[in-house]
Amino acid sequence: MMRQHTLPTRPGQRVARLRPLTATTPATRRIQPARRSTGVLRAALSGLLLVSGSALANVLLNPGFEAGASDWSIAANHALDSANARSGGQALRLTSTGGESSYTTWSTAVDAAPGSEFDASAWVKATGLVAGPSGPGDTPLLVVRFPGVPIQGFRWAPWDDGTYDYTNEGMGMRFQVPAGGNRFQIGVRTWSHNTAGQTYWDDLLAEPVDHPLRGALLDTLQAEDADKIRKASVHSEELDFTGTGYVDVEENNAIIIWRNVPGGGDRVISVRYSWEGFLRPITLQINGQNINAVTPPATGRRGIYGSIDFLAPLTSATKNTIKLKIGKAGGLNGQPLIDRIDIFAPAGGSPPLPPPAVPTGLSASDGTHTDKVALSWDPSIDATSYEVARDLDPPAEGAVIATVATTAYDDTSAVPLVDYAYRVRACSAAGCSEFGPWETGYRDQGPQLDAQVLNAPANADLSLGAADYLKPGAVPVRRANVGQQISAVSGIGDTDGLTYNGAKVGQQWNDGDPTPTGNNVKSGLRVFADNNGLQFSAAAGTVPRELTLWITSKGAAQSFDADVTASISDGSSADVAVNLTDDSNQKQGQRVVFNYAALADGETLTVSIVKNAGSFVGLDAIKMTGGDPSASNQPPTLEGGAPITLIEGDSLFSEFSAVDPEGTELDFTLQHTLPNATPVLTEPGGGLASVAWDSAMGDVGSWSFTLTVTDADDKSTSVVVPVTVQPLGSGSGSITATTVAVGGTINLADSFIKFQPNASTPDARNATGPNPFSALEPLGDAVASYSSKGDAKYSYTNATPANGTKIKGGNRVFNAAPAGMRFGVEADTTARTLRVFVGVQDALAKVRLSLADDSAAPVEILIDERGNTIASHAVDVAYQADTATELRVELFVEALTEDGMTGWVQFEAARQ
Repeated sequence: MMRQHTLPTRPGQRVARLRPLTATTPATRRIQPARRSTGVLRAALSGLLLVSGSALANVLLNPGFEAGASDWSIAANHALDSANARSGGQALRLTSTGGESSYTTWSTAVDAAPGSEFDASAWVKATGLVAGPSGPGDTPLLVVRFPGVPIQGFRWAPWDDGTYDYTNEGMGMRFQVPAGGNRFQIGVRTWSHNTAGQTYWDDLLAEPVDHPLRGALLDTLQAEDADKIRKASVHSEELDFTGTGYVDVEENNAIIIWRNVPGGGDRVISVRYSWEGFLRPITLQINGQNINAVTPPATGRRGIYGSIDFLAPLTSATKNTIKLKIGKAGGLNGQPLIDRIDIFAPAGGSPPLPPPAVPTGLSASDGTHTDKVALSWDPSIDATSYEVARDLDPPAEGAVIATVATTAYDDTSAVPLVDYAYRVRACSAAGCSEFGPWETGYRDQGPQLDAQVLNAPANADLSLGAADYLKPGAVPVRRANVGQQISAVSGIGDTDGLTYNGAKVGQQWNDGDPTPTGNNVKSGLRVFADNNGLQFSAAAGTVPRELTLWITSKGAAQSFDADVTASISDGSSADVAVNLTDDSNQKQGQRVVFNYAALADGETLTVSIVKNAGSFVGLDAIKMTGGDPSASNQPPTLEGGAPITLIEGDSLFSEFSAVDPEGTELDFTLQHTLPNATPVLTEPGGGLASVAWDSAMGDVGSWSFTLTVTDADDKSTSVVVPVTVQPLGSGSGSITATTVAVGGTINLADSFIKFQPNASTPDARNATGPNPFSALEPLGDAVASYSSKGDAKYSYTNATPANGTKIKGGNRVFNAAPAGMRFGVEADTTARTLRVFVGVQDALAKVRLSLADDSAAPVEILIDERGNTIASHAVDVAYQADTATELRVELFVEALTEDGMTGWVQFEAARQ
C-alpha cells in the first residue's frame, strides 16, 4: 500500500545509443567451438595486449646482401663491404660526403595489398660520424616508400658519439600499405651534411604482421566521431586516414572516448594509429577499468599507419564506454594521430562464455530501517557484478540504480513510507543474465526532528565530517566548493545582528571560503534587544542530517533567557523548541543539536534564535553533517546561444561559457538538426565551449542545435539555439557587371582610387570628393606586390597624396586561387555604378563581386589573357543593396598556362 500522499515522479528512461556496423562489416562467420577449459579466455582478460607479431618470413630479397648487388639499387657513394658484415659475408657501406644531396639504396619492390601491415627493421654500425648543420639528428635513415604514393616513412639511426657497433635499437618501424598503393620498398640512406664517417647496414627485415586473434569485424569507431575528445582535435591534413579525418593529439595525456558501444563478451580492440618515432604510451580503458598501457611501434611518419590489438571484455548491455589515453612528445613530429578503432570477435573457434545465472533469493526490508531499504540475494556462479533495478510498486520496467560487486545493496535514496519494487541481475565479462522477479520493500520514516542542548567544547573543528558549515561574522566563511546547504543569517526584528569577536569558545577549519583556514576564531553575530533575534535555513531531505549550532550567551541584572526553534518546510514533524537559560552574569557557551529528515528531497529546515532577557545572545557557527550532498547540488549555468541567421554558404561560430557552483569538471554534448556538414563541438577547458558549422548551398531552412553541459554530479543545463539559413541573394539588392578591354591614357575623375606601383605610396585617392573605397587587403596566402607594368596609363588631379600623369601598373598577385586581393566600396539602397580597372598577363583572371549584406547573389567575371602579355580591362558594375553595407571586389588568378611566361593579375584603379 502507499503510505504517502505525494509520489515521486517515475525516473525517465535513458535510451542507449547503438552504433551501427560499418558498410564494410563482413558477415559473421559460424565458428566451430573448440574443446577448451572455460578458464582459458578468462585468463586472457587480465589486460592482455595482443602484440601482433610478424609470424611469417622476411619478404625482402637478399636482406643480408649475400647475393651481391642483386635485388638492391646500390647508389653512388655506397658499396658492398666484406670486412664489416654482421652476419654472412657482406654488409652495405654508406660513405658520408658532406654534400647537399642524399643517397639512397632501395630494395626490389615487394607486392602487397593496400592495408596490409609489415614490421621493418635493420642492423646498423657507424664509424667516425661528425654532426652536420642540424646537429646529431643528421644521421643515416631506414626508409620505407610506396611507389606511386607520395609518402615515405623513416627512422633515424642512433647517434651515440658517432661511433658504435651493430645495433637495431630504435630502428623498428610498423607500416600499412596506403590505400592507393600496391607495393613497397625498403631503403637505407646517407643523409646530407654528414661531414665524415661511414655507416654499415646488414640484415634488413620486412615481415608481415600477424593478427592471430582477430575474427569477424563487428564494428568500426572513427576517432573523429568520438563522444569526447580532450587535449586533441580533429584534422584531415595528413594522408591515408579513413572516415572524414583523424584525431591529432596536441597535449600529453589526451583522451578519446566512445560511449554506448555494443558488447557481448570478449572482443579484440584494434587501434589504428600513426606517429613518427617519439614513442609514447596508449592506455585502453573499458567502462572505467584499465585494460593495459602500451607503447606501440613507430610508424616512421605522421600519415603512415600501424595497428595494435587489445583483448578486452565488453558487457552484453549496449552501454560500454571505450577510452583511449594517449601520450605526446614535443613538437609536431611527436604528435600521434588516432584514425579509428576496429572491434573484432575473437578468432579460433573459442565460443563466448555464457552469462551468469539469474540471481535468486532477493529480499527487501519492510520498514526495518529509517535510513534505507536493505536488499540481499544469493550469489550467482561466475558473476563479477550485480545490477539493481528499482521502480514504484506496482512495477513496470524500472531503471538500474546501482551496480555492486557484492550480494547486498542499501537503497538510501528511497523516500520513507513509499513502496518500491526491486529486481537484480548478475553480470560478468560474458554479459548479464535476465532480471530476477520483483521484490517489494519500503523505508520507515522514524524520528524526523528532535533537539538536544550540550556544552560547547573549546575550538570546535567545523571541517571534520561536515557536509557544509557557516562561520557568520563581518566576513562570513563557508566550506569551499560546496553548494550552500546552509543559508546566510538574517535578523529578526529591527536588527540583522552585530558582529563581535568575544565568543565563549573558538572554531577552526581548513577548507573555507573566502578564508581557507582558521584556528580558535571567536567571532559571530549577536543580538542585544529583547524579542529580537537571528534566523537561517538549511537543506532538508529524506536522508537524515545533523545540524549543530554554537551559541554564546550572557546574562545581565536579570538572568539570560532565549528560545531556539526549528521547523521543517513540509510540515511532516511538529516544530521543536529549546529554551536556553542562565542565572549568572558570565558568558556561557552551548551547543544546540538538531537531528532531522523530511519526507522528500528539496525541503528546508528553518531555525530561529530569539533573545527574551539578558545581555546578549550570539550565534558563533553552524555545521551540518550527514544527508546527501548532491541533494542541494546546483546544475551548472550556461551562457551564450543567441538565435543565429545565416546566408546559405556562410559559416556559424557560437561561443558558450559554463560555471558549476560546486566547481566540478564540466562535460559538453551537442545534438542538432543541421543538414549536411556535422557541426564541430570544441571544449578548450575552463568551462568554455564553441560550436562551428559550415552551411552549404541548398541548406535553406529553419534548424537548431542543442548544447548541454553536465557536471560531475550528473546535473545538466541545456540551451537550444535556433539557426535560420536564408537563400543567397534573397534580398532586393542587385549586381550586374560587364567587361571591356581598355588602353591608352585614362583620366580618373569623380571619386577614384589608384593602386600605386610603389610601396611608399600604397594608393592615391580623390582629395576633394568622397572616398568610398577601403584599403586593399590580401586573401589567403597571397602576397600583393607592386608593379609598374600595364597597358593602360592613368592620370588624375586633386589626389592625395599626389597628382599623377600616365601612371602604369598597380598591385598584383601571382598566387593561384583561393589566394587573391580584395577592396570594398560603399553601398546602400541608392543605385550606384563602379568601374574597376584590372591588368592581366598570361592568366585566366576572375573578378568576384558581392554585397556584404548578402542581399544579392554574387557575380563573377572571367578575363582570359592566357598566352598573352599584359592587357588592361575595365569591369563596369551597377549595384544596389538593401542596407548600408559594402560592395566587395575580389580578384583571383583562376588558372595559368605553362608556356614559360610569368602569369599574374593586378588591381590598377577604380572609379565611382
